[in-house]
Amino acid sequence: MSKSKLRNLIVLMIATFCLIAIPLTTQAANKTEKDQPSKDLLVLMPLLAGENEKNMLAKMNAALIQELAQRYEVLSDKRVIQSLKKASSKTYHAARKNGCDETDCLKYVATDLHAEIVATVHVTKIAAGYLLSLDIKNVMANQAVFYNSLSCNGCDQLQVVDKLKELSSTPTPVATIPVTMPARDLQPGEVFKDCAACPDMVVIPAGSFDMGSSSSDEIDEKPEHRVTIDQPFAMGKIEITRGQFAAFVNATGHDAGEKCWKLADGKWEEFSGNNWRNPGYPQDDSHPVVCINWIDAQTYVKWLSLQTGKSYQLPSEAQWEYACRAGEQSEYCGSDKVDSVAWYDQNSGKTTHPAATKQANAFGLYDMSGNVGEWMEDSYHKRYNGAPNDGSAWTGDSSKRVLRGGSWLYYQIGAHSAFRSVSAPEYRYFDSGFRVVRTLP
Repeated sequence: MSKSKLRNLIVLMIATFCLIAIPLTTQAANKTEKDQPSKDLLVLMPLLAGENEKNMLAKMNAALIQELAQRYEVLSDKRVIQSLKKASSKTYHAARKNGCDETDCLKYVATDLHAEIVATVHVTKIAAGYLLSLDIKNVMANQAVFYNSLSCNGCDQLQVVDKLKELSSTPTPVATIPVTMPARDLQPGEVFKDCAACPDMVVIPAGSFDMGSSSSDEIDEKPEHRVTIDQPFAMGKIEITRGQFAAFVNATGHDAGEKCWKLADGKWEEFSGNNWRNPGYPQDDSHPVVCINWIDAQTYVKWLSLQTGKSYQLPSEAQWEYACRAGEQSEYCGSDKVDSVAWYDQNSGKTTHPAATKQANAFGLYDMSGNVGEWMEDSYHKRYNGAPNDGSAWTGDSSKRVLRGGSWLYYQIGAHSAFRSVSAPEYRYFDSGFRVVRTLP
């Protein structure tokens, strides 16, 4: 590769593992010619996993190195660790525990290595096999460049390597949608949208609240703990609708599957032929989309980020509960009377309803309680001991993800402000969808 072209620094990481590619220019790296290796750089970081996974990860690691060694020079992890030691203690220890795939950590490493574009490739074990995703972003500007994901069902380690090649060569296409949001400071409570096809977003103010419930019988809602969100953020005014999801599918060709889990005769079963277009009951484009798994939701928010140049995500549990409570201590999101704010099993007629047909909460958000369950960014933890107190998502076991808000199917307990449910990320349910948040400005 000529010196005028980009060189790559690849970091192989964890959980189950994550590849990080940081394009560097030779000029920006500020090295002499004799310091330049003949190939791009591959930095290997420790793989952290349970005892049962270590052998599998070691084999996959070896296969990846064999594949990449033709183009990359393999280095130790010391260089990356040195960069992380210059970061804050919180960032350093979080990266050693969960991997350096959060924006703050990536920014520290990229800055130290004179880079700004970072590509992360996640390989996550799921029940059916592996989930692979490629996410390239400008970490300095906090802007997405492109994103793609695919499943590798029933794959062995070497087949995963082949799928990684396929993944890197087929990024999700980006449709151009004009950004219409004015370049100005947004005030709490203000509603805006970044493009014609984008969801309406509500500016949520910074603040503190008590997360969880000390009086609940549910052990996973304890202990109640103080959380402070020190920066405003934006949250979807409503859950993502079927019409909005259809626009995404039409633009990208995303495959959201042809099966969906439904409750039939008191038993959960996965039904073929049911999907987000046909969940098994009547819907139109004003209803919240369902039969969507965590992977579909992640792909949508990455696509939305690409469309707008803004940073969209799934909510953290803390962001969601803070926005649900909206400065109050009501039993449900916006009221102590469940029928005022929620579609649930006693009033739903066993179906979703058009968005925003119940009362909004004090922040102007609709259907935070009921209608459909909402996927969170977080991994599931059985208790809040050790949970972040800054509003960030709590990472951990990637095979279990959190849903919030109950749904049209749940008893009214599911509509409680503190209620949590859990699922594997690949499952699609006929009562579950999502809403989005966006970093400000």
